[in-house]
Amino acid sequence: MEGPDIYLRGGAGPNRDGPYRPPSTYSISSSSSSEELTQLRSKRTTKKQTPTTKRQGHHQAAPSSEYTAAPRNRFKHRESKRLGIQDSPLRPARAKPVRDKPNAGSEWMTWAASAARSSDSRVRELTSGSWRPTRARFDALWPMDGEVPDEWYEKLYSRLFESVRDFAETYFGHDDFPDVDLDGAEAEAEGKENEEGAIWLEAGLSNILLSFIGQIAIQDNNTGGWDALLTQRAQRECLVVGVVGKVLETAVFDDLLFGESEPGKTMLAAQDKSTVNAEGYHRTNLRSQNVRTLLAGETLPSSFWDAVDQLALQITTLLLPLLELVENHLPARKLRSLRRFYQDLHTIVSEAGYLSIGIRWSRNIFRFSQPFPGEVWDNDQEHVDDTVYKASEAAAKKADSAAEQKWKLERAGAKKAVWRRPSRMGKVQVVLWPKLERFATIGKVDPMTGVADGENLTTILKSQVVYYHGLANPEDEGEGGDYSTLDEWVSLAKRGRAVKRWFLVLRWAASISVLWLLLSVLGLYIPAVANFQHAITEEIAKMYRWFITSVWSPVASKSSSWGFGSSIWKWIARQWASLVSLVWGGKKQGPVEAVSSRFGWVTSWF
Repeated sequence: MEGPDIYLRGGAGPNRDGPYRPPSTYSISSSSSSEELTQLRSKRTTKKQTPTTKRQGHHQAAPSSEYTAAPRNRFKHRESKRLGIQDSPLRPARAKPVRDKPNAGSEWMTWAASAARSSDSRVRELTSGSWRPTRARFDALWPMDGEVPDEWYEKLYSRLFESVRDFAETYFGHDDFPDVDLDGAEAEAEGKENEEGAIWLEAGLSNILLSFIGQIAIQDNNTGGWDALLTQRAQRECLVVGVVGKVLETAVFDDLLFGESEPGKTMLAAQDKSTVNAEGYHRTNLRSQNVRTLLAGETLPSSFWDAVDQLALQITTLLLPLLELVENHLPARKLRSLRRFYQDLHTIVSEAGYLSIGIRWSRNIFRFSQPFPGEVWDNDQEHVDDTVYKASEAAAKKADSAAEQKWKLERAGAKKAVWRRPSRMGKVQVVLWPKLERFATIGKVDPMTGVADGENLTTILKSQVVYYHGLANPEDEGEGGDYSTLDEWVSLAKRGRAVKRWFLVLRWAASISVLWLLLSVLGLYIPAVANFQHAITEEIAKMYRWFITSVWSPVASKSSSWGFGSSIWKWIARQWASLVSLVWGGKKQGPVEAVSSRFGWVTSWF
């Protein structure tokens, strides 16, 4: 494959003949302390910033015809050949099917260690049979010496971000969820509730997914709070992009060498730990030498595709509850198979893995960073979607106007009272993609310590975010509700639903008690009612006897290890059995008389 006419000059050692063909994607640094810019004893620092590619407008959801058609080729218009990716046509996988992959790859994400063994029928479709995901070809060669220009990193990192946005747009960004307006008996009949937070309980997301969402997003109470992140199309699409980006950062870019075997990773981890206090560039240079030794002239590590298969399956399992939530509220968008979904994730993960290998190959320092949700806008951020911000701005103006009217009504008699509208500004609501920076040395470098005359800082890509129209000072009056974390919000929703269910149980119990009391009163005057009530009590007594003898007693008898506690449980079981026999066993004793005869020593206290 012919690459661009880019030649790398300078540096010791021979260069490969002919134009340099860079890898399809270079990448970012790991979460190990390798990227910590400690002890950079440089004499001068120069900074350069490369412009980022701006996304023109916001792509709307694909029509139904495109959604159900064959997967779109997302790489033809992105200069795949120039980036070293041969994907037309894609080459079928040559390794074993996914079902034959060992679970040893689960260390990529401990939260999905059982993904390959999932009992979900849709996941089993991916792990059973002879179906195998399609693999892209990475034909480019790594440079023997020198460094790849900044423009390559910008193009490849931006390409990966666009691929993830396309993925989220295709499968999660169709429409807003239709409003559910049920109340009373109609809501109970359909099993739906309209309490706040119900959408999160319905989704049934895993704790790790909730943790990821809490790290990249914050609620905007004026547009629906946390619930709007799932129910509104634009926010849901951005949320998925941010989650996938966070997973890739954690499982791919933080890896010392994605796809490397366990012995190689052990060696890299030991070297990384032993040089934790070394100068930053010197430490990165040592790791680069070890990475080149492990690759031994190959483009990819030996276990690269096994790692890609495993991580793509784990991300599929992670996002499946959210995908099913979208399908439940938008039935027309239901997927017949997860193979296309998994294939798109497989391609994204493979490019991210290739990108991370390029980072580890380089002697430069690459660093990820991202703003915290709720931070004010900054020049290091790039706002990618006005849909969310415009909706937030309109809702904020409406909320401020309502607060102003309420304030004026409360102070109608005050002459000098003046309403001051709270100050608002753009603040980060969702972090879609982290910022990538590259640090390179300038001038002479000490071969022993790695200290250089200076360094060059290049911003490969700014943080990709979406803003909301938030308060400049959250403590201002009229902030519009509680700013609880996502964990607190979900926990509050669970408690609220539990209280409602217990209230429903108590309501039914009270209704049955009142009905039983009414039957008892009528039975004193109507023999047929008394006979009916007596027949019901006999059936209830039979059910209780069966429960005590078949369920309760065996459990208590097998609990000898409980010691004194087991005797208590047996005594309670005998008392219940006797009490049930007295009350409902056909004897003409009422409940009060039965309790008095059995527990006279208790009733005597009263």
